[in-house]
Amino acid sequence: MTDKIFRELMSRIWYNQALQSFAQQVGAGKHKQILLVLDGAGWHTCKNLVVPKGIHLKVLPPILQSYSPLNGCGG
Repeated sequence: MTDKIFRELMSRIWYNQALQSFAQQVGAGKHKQILLVLDGAGWHTCKNLVVPKGIHLKVLPPILQSYSPLNGCGG
């Protein structure tokens, strides 16, 4: 197993555990729905992601450099 594959696997495992822990801590479920807004990091969109009941993920689209707040309005 290469170092890159190992890091990706560990990121997915950690993220799944973090989502599960978060869902439990906030009481997410049938009667309490939580929307998490995420950037496009690789582990946020991995194929084997297990999203707990009551948690809904919304991945933001990639930002264009010309519209970055750091560049002002439209660059």
